Amino acid sequence: MLHVAAEPSRSTIANWSAAGEPGFRAGALEAGASLFIEGETVDKIYDLVSGIVRLSKMLPDGRRQILGFLFPGEIFTPSGFAISHGGCATCSADAVTAVEVVTHRLSSFDGLLASRPELTRSLLATAAKSLFMAQQQMLLLGRMSATERLVWFLLRMAEQQDVEAGEPIRLPMSRVDITDYLGLTMETVSRVFRWLRERNIIALKGATEIRIVDPGRARQIADCACSATMPRCRQ
Repeated sequence: MLHVAAEPSRSTIANWSAAGEPGFRAGALEAGASLFIEGETVDKIYDLVSGIVRLSKMLPDGRRQILGFLFPGEIFTPSGFAISHGGCATCSADAVTAVEVVTHRLSSFDGLLASRPELTRSLLATAAKSLFMAQQQMLLLGRMSATERLVWFLLRMAEQQDVEAGEPIRLPMSRVDITDYLGLTMETVSRVFRWLRERNIIALKGATEIRIVDPGRARQIADCACSATMPRCRQ
C-alpha cells in the first residue's frame, strides 16, 4: 500500500536489486520526468519502489486518457501492465511525484523467470490486480455517474494510502490528471467536489489533501456501481 511519506514498499525485484543480484539497476527521477513515451522502443521492465507513476495514452483527436496510476510495489512494462516483448511502448509513463525504480532488461527476463519461480508468482499477483483494476475502470467509464466516479477514486486513494477513517488523503496528482483518468471535465469534477463538501461527505484541505468525513455515505455512493476494494470470495 502507498505511504507517501513513509518507508517505501519493496517487491521481489526491488529486494533482489538491494541484495546486489546481477542485471538489476536502481534509479531515481524527479516529479514530471518521463520514464518512457508512447511509440518509442524500450527494453525494460520496471518495479516502482517509491512515488507515483502515471500511465497515459493520447487519442487521435489530441485528448489524453490516463490508463492508471501506479504505486510502490507495482511492476509494469512499456505496454503498461502487460508483459510484452515487442519493445514498442503502447502508452507513456511519467512520474507524478519523485520516484525510485528498479529496472531489468525485458528481453532477458524469460531466463530470469525460469530460474526464479517466486518472481513468477509475484508477476501473476500483479497481473491479477491490474486486470481487476482495468475491469473497474471500464465499469467506471461506461456505467458510473460523475459523482460515483469521483467517490470511487477517493476511496481507491484511501485504500492505497491505508488511511484510517477521517485521516487526510494525499492527492499528489493534479485535478487535470483526475479528470483525464475519470473521463470527466474540470467543471464537472469541481461541481462534484463542491456537492460532496456541501453534504459533509468530504472536507478539502488545500489542493492536495482531502478527508472523507462520512466513509459510510461515500461507500454507499460508490457501491451503486462497484466496490473500491478487491472482492472477497464467499466462504
